Amino acid sequence: MKQAFYITCFIFYSVFSLSKAQTFQLDSILKSANTNFALKQYSQATKLLDSVLNVDVNNQKAIILLAKVKVQLNDLNAALILYNKLCLLDTNNLKYKFSKASILAQQFNFLEAIKEYDFLIKNNPVDTNLIFERAIAYSELNNLEKAILDYNAVIHLNPKFEGVYYNKAYLEAENGKYHEALVDYNKAVLQNHNDTDAIVNRALVKLELDQITECIEDLNKLLVHNPNHVSALIARATAYSKQQKANEAMLDFNKALLLDNKRAEVFIDRAYVLLDLNRTKSAMFDFNEALKLDSNFVEAYIGRAYCYQALNQFSNAIKDYDKSIMLDSTNAQTYNLRALCNFEIKNFKNALPDLNKAIQLNPSEAEYYFNRAICNQALKSYNNALIDMGVAIKMSPEESLYYLERAKIHMHLKHKSQNKQDLETAKQIELKRIK
Repeated sequence: MKQAFYITCFIFYSVFSLSKAQTFQLDSILKSANTNFALKQYSQATKLLDSVLNVDVNNQKAIILLAKVKVQLNDLNAALILYNKLCLLDTNNLKYKFSKASILAQQFNFLEAIKEYDFLIKNNPVDTNLIFERAIAYSELNNLEKAILDYNAVIHLNPKFEGVYYNKAYLEAENGKYHEALVDYNKAVLQNHNDTDAIVNRALVKLELDQITECIEDLNKLLVHNPNHVSALIARATAYSKQQKANEAMLDFNKALLLDNKRAEVFIDRAYVLLDLNRTKSAMFDFNEALKLDSNFVEAYIGRAYCYQALNQFSNAIKDYDKSIMLDSTNAQTYNLRALCNFEIKNFKNALPDLNKAIQLNPSEAEYYFNRAICNQALKSYNNALIDMGVAIKMSPEESLYYLERAKIHMHLKHKSQNKQDLETAKQIELKRIK
């Protein structure tokens, strides 16, 4: 019995000693893995962490570090699995749930991220970081109301919270609430006078509110201290364009593109200024440059098609309209423009379906009914033309051209009195304009 007792004690002591040695060894491996992680040697760190987890499958330190490695390698699915495991291992650890929520947000799974933030905020209702992150998730879902509520909650708890006014203003501007956005951008700039993004975005909001002079004043001050700020140059060029100062706009666009020629939208904006200057071929060049940068840029195809029309290259214009419609079949104006292109080559049969589609997409645009009336008139469908022209006139009763064209339709239908009446109405409208 005594011998058996000693044997048992020896075995217990041996296991305990082995466990301590093993723990020491694992800690040593973890330190090496941390060093590899700090040096961005992620492959080596992964091997070391896997060796730890082969011995201790639930080693939380190893799982945490491995999850961080996976995030750095952009393997978010693997990171999420690891954080789910950590949450199961330690259900009271809120840091794990926060990391899980962050991963879900990075995966654009904002609904699930919000569920995690809800739980965390319930446990800590005054944590501004959590509320701020949830606001971002709501804004990504375009849930303006809830995002604004969260941003306001952050402001209430900590009015000096970095970035809150900027984020709130940005969201408001994106949703067309420009007056509210201006108030918050003002606060963002007061909070950080060196926040050039806030200054530029505030200027753009002023532009939307037709405060063009104030917009340019903001940008001028910024560009004095930072003359190569590309976004400020582009914003000022846009403001000059609104003031119809094409030459000043061109100078800013030119400089912006010299500094950064990888922005397709800037080529587009400069192209439209060039069109205002009747420099169609130069505008064509810019639309081509935009398409080199982004072959799916719908606006570039539409702009280039307009250039082709101006150069009387109607078949090329129609091809570009075809491409833009293939990329975006919901733009009523594109159908209308393609129809007008077909007008030029007297292909009214092809124009009619496009005008039907334009009206279907936007039934409140008088121009589309007018154009369809012209099309039906060319196809000698005078009764349909008369109906459409009547709709156009009802929508725009002060447009003299509409009465003149309806007079022609009445003439074809031998409606002499109506023809005379429309001609007189057109004459009276023009006389009012002269006065």
